[in-house]
Amino acid sequence: MARKFFIGGNWKCNGTLEEVKKIVSMLNEAEIPSENVVEVVVSPPFVFLPLVESSLRPDFQVAAQNCWVRKGGAFTGEISAEMLVNLGIPCVILGHSERRSLLNESNEFVGDKVAHALSVGLKVIACIGETLQQRESGSTMAVVAAQTKAIADKVSNWANVVLAYEPVWAIGTGKVATPGQAQEVSLKLTQLSSQDLITRILHWHACYTRAPVFKLDSVIDNFCLCENAISTTISCQLYLYHLILFS
Repeated sequence: MARKFFIGGNWKCNGTLEEVKKIVSMLNEAEIPSENVVEVVVSPPFVFLPLVESSLRPDFQVAAQNCWVRKGGAFTGEISAEMLVNLGIPCVILGHSERRSLLNESNEFVGDKVAHALSVGLKVIACIGETLQQRESGSTMAVVAAQTKAIADKVSNWANVVLAYEPVWAIGTGKVATPGQAQEVSLKLTQLSSQDLITRILHWHACYTRAPVFKLDSVIDNFCLCENAISTTISCQLYLYHLILFS
């Protein structure tokens, strides 16, 4: 079976109503290969999810940027996985480095969130990755192994999981991991479970002016998730450029 490209955009906490409408319009007009060749996912802020889901072209998917660890209740400010399902949102990003570092989400907490989201029918983009200090200390593999194991301890079926390797030191710094570095980590990920962790492995990086060229080979079989704060026409055009570049 041919391996499919996976390209997406995390819009983070950016955008106005008018900007989002403009971005959706541009994405709807973009010319890319069929969904048999490339899978495209965009992740707008929560408040724009219904708008984007209802107006975005049907061959593109929409992902939420986070969801709560269990069913709804007295959890002010949280969004449950069940709510996302009710809105018709098919995917969710979990374990992003910003939530791990700024909101102190532990490996175990992320594992619980992934398991609950899967249990209600969501697809999950699960993020892992090391900081600059961890890479320089030589602990990259131990860090990503622990992050992945916390998910594997709670998940037995990886069919609806995309594992996104995100070198934290490359976020907002202008640096990107080389193909060799991403390949090294991805190879380690395939060795972390008795079932060889059969799932899709991405290299998730920031792309502001350019992105490294990754070949669709070996273990990086869904190789690049472009992470952009897409809130202007320029950044949207950059996003579309990457869709064309990697298709």
